[in-house]
Amino acid sequence: RASGSDRPSRPSFLRRRAYPAAFCIRSPRDIFGSARTTPISTVMTRRFLARLALALVAAATPLAAQEVVLDRWRADPALVFDAGEIMLSDLDYTARALVVFAESPNQPQYQEQLRLIAAGTAELALRDVIVLVDSDPRSGSDARDTLRPRGFSLVLVDKDGTVVFRKPDPWDVREISRQIDKLPSRIDELRR
Repeated sequence: RASGSDRPSRPSFLRRRAYPAAFCIRSPRDIFGSARTTPISTVMTRRFLARLALALVAAATPLAAQEVVLDRWRADPALVFDAGEIMLSDLDYTARALVVFAESPNQPQYQEQLRLIAAGTAELALRDVIVLVDSDPRSGSDARDTLRPRGFSLVLVDKDGTVVFRKPDPWDVREISRQIDKLPSRIDELRR
């Protein structure tokens, strides 16, 4: 080296990079006299990891609530649950979901469907059906995000997560039961 230093020159890929100030964020150490800057990518990585940690903590909390919903349903299959309380994936191989969507709880088709369901809860309980309702389009429930209904909609999701049917009008429990009884998963259940 021209400077006369005893230290050998380091290859360029091993040298500490000097980032331009426009691409750096000053760290707290800079406030107290250090001239060091931190690349934005490092700061963004730290922020991402912090947000990821918060998301994981937040995700663990609803899990307990979802288990409570399943326990309540097992205790009384005639109950009707809000779709925001549970994720459809939590019902996989446990229960069939009958989801009733509406734009408002005052919608006539919604009221009629709930009346029809209330009259036949025993038939649905025999077929492992959990009834979920969502009458708020802004709810952001997992069921609404996954199934994407328009207006009033009656959707049956099988135990393996496949959508069996979507109906734009209320259906009687007898008709719903017939559709469930035709499913391969239900036929297997009856054979056992």
